[in-house]
Amino acid sequence: MRLGFWFLLTTAAICLTGQKVPRSGIHPEDMDPNCKPCTDFWRYVNGGWLDKNPIPARSSSWGTVSVLNDANQERMRTILEAAVADKSAAPGSNQRKMGDLYASCMDTAAIDARGIAPLQPDFDRISTVQSLQNLNRVLAGFQRTGRPSSGSPGVVVGAFRLISEPDPKTHPAL
Repeated sequence: MRLGFWFLLTTAAICLTGQKVPRSGIHPEDMDPNCKPCTDFWRYVNGGWLDKNPIPARSSSWGTVSVLNDANQERMRTILEAAVADKSAAPGSNQRKMGDLYASCMDTAAIDARGIAPLQPDFDRISTVQSLQNLNRVLAGFQRTGRPSSGSPGVVVGAFRLISEPDPKTHPAL
């Protein structure tokens, strides 16, 4: 009873002061009012958003996280290109470091000129595989060199990638 009273009081205060009522999280513009909720509730609730956000040809799926990811990628590209263009950034500054790194990664002529040379140490390690024992040793070595902090020139990540994730049994929505 007490909670209902406070809710009523808060609602009355908002109405009387002319403030906008906070959004509930439901976006009517993302709904499809032409679809009957008992026929296809998913389409009824999400149809407007789905119509405004078709799956791009480059993607196999699309959703709000994809939209956010694309926007963030564009923001990062803009920031990095500005860092490359900023010739007044002090040497050693974060701005200069970002710009120099991005420029070096985007220098496709230099990357193409190097060819497969950066991969040659990994190819050499692979060519040593003559037995199951050698294979185990090489795979273990690649697993260790997959981390940038390892100090090794290897660029191949091992045959297995060990990561932690929530248990799908306890988090079935993931």
